[in-house]
Amino acid sequence: MTKTAAKATKSKKSTIEIVPSGDALSADLLGVHFDTLTDADIAVIRQAWRDHLVLRIGGSVIDEATFLDFARQFGDPMLAPAYPVTKTKHPAKQAPITHVTNLRDQQGRPLGALGADALAWHSDMAYSAAPPIRTVLHALEVPKSGGDTSFLNMYLLYEALSPSLRRLADSLWVCHPSIENSNYAEAIEETHHPLVQTHPKTGRKALFLGRRPRASLVGLPRDESEAILDRLWSATREEKYSWTQRWRSGDLVMWDNRYVMHRRDAFDPKARRLLRRMTLARPGKTLSRKDKPRKDKQGNIAQKAD
Repeated sequence: MTKTAAKATKSKKSTIEIVPSGDALSADLLGVHFDTLTDADIAVIRQAWRDHLVLRIGGSVIDEATFLDFARQFGDPMLAPAYPVTKTKHPAKQAPITHVTNLRDQQGRPLGALGADALAWHSDMAYSAAPPIRTVLHALEVPKSGGDTSFLNMYLLYEALSPSLRRLADSLWVCHPSIENSNYAEAIEETHHPLVQTHPKTGRKALFLGRRPRASLVGLPRDESEAILDRLWSATREEKYSWTQRWRSGDLVMWDNRYVMHRRDAFDPKARRLLRRMTLARPGKTLSRKDKPRKDKQGNIAQKAD
């Protein structure tokens, strides 16, 4: 695709420079000093996140505590089962930081989630009553090839719909079914979310498709639901709405899970890939997967964060 001219911007009150990729979304943040972040720096990052949806900080040599402190500036950590997971009668230990990796311990147990296979377009935890507002990944080890992550601007997908299809989408809800996962002690119940999410500050609208398999439109016959979802999902094949992150060790990438979908390419399972991961909820509460969010009158997940 043809890129638009990328113009770097810099605030007078912050040393951070924002360099847009020129694609449908994403920007690099230059001059981020994790140990001396000011309120002005945080404000610049928040605005850049709102403007570009996906942000990258390259060459981030930081420890786990610094990663946690940085991510907490933009939302409250959501707790997830810690690895390795063992089968016991007791609930799995919860932790704010998990790992996306194909590595295993000496007993053959996964040290993290998602392995080495390709992952289709999705929003994180769309099946949950409280999907995260943001996700942050930090690459510790990456293979020489493969494992790239692509991001999709869901504002643009909504805005590209015909007027009649936009009006229809505005009125629909999606049923996101539970998924069986052997790492969790119990199944997650199905959840309904509006097909269209509205940003609480800008009023801009985006499609919230979640995941394709087994999802359905609430109140419609299956064949009608499938036909509409097929039309909506067809736009995800358009490269002009996406940007791809080709990972380097030290890259820290963060995205808005409400208005962005992502997917991952497969990689050689013999190669090592290890990333830290945090998902963030609205400020004011550290959420587990069982917590339910407040919603506004339209059913949007109510978020105080911008």
